[in-house]
Amino acid sequence: MRRNLLITSIATMLIAFAACNSSETHSEAAPAAATETYPITGTIISRIEAKKQIRTDHDEIPNFMEAMTMNYEVRGAELADLPPNGSRFKATLHVSDDGYWLTDVVAE
Repeated sequence: MRRNLLITSIATMLIAFAACNSSETHSEAAPAAATETYPITGTIISRIEAKKQIRTDHDEIPNFMEAMTMNYEVRGAELADLPPNGSRFKATLHVSDDGYWLTDVVAE
C-alpha cells in the first residue's frame, strides 16, 4: 500500500512538473516578427504559378523603395482571381524579417 502511495505521489509530481514546464516554454517563445505594411501600385507583368508570385513593375513606394520590377508572393488570393497581366493594380505590401508579400491585390 505504501509503495502504491509513493508511486502515485511521484506520478502526480511528474505531471505537475511537465505542466509547469509546458507553460513556461510557451511564455518564453520568441515573439512573432513585426510586419510593416505599405500601399503599392503598379502593373502586373506576369505570373509565376509554381511560387504563387506575380512579377510587377511597381511605382515608387514612398519612404521605402524606388520604382522597380520585382516578383512578389501573393497571399490570401488565387493568382487566377487577380487582374490580368498588363493591368494596373493596387495592393498592400507586407514586409517582415521573414520576407515580403502582397495581399488585397485589385485592379486600380
